Amino acid sequence: MSIFLEKTKALLRQPSLKRPAWEDFKIIFHKYRELVNPDHHSPYID
Repeated sequence: MSIFLEKTKALLRQPSLKRPAWEDFKIIFHKYRELVNPDHHSPYID
């Protein structure tokens, strides 16, 4: 199994890390959207 999947499984087992990981994901998502299609709207992420 890849190291990425191991780290992801560990993250899901530790509730204290979920919030920071979600905030990091939103930053990555917004940057991706800015680069690919700034006019795209996702109802799931602000």
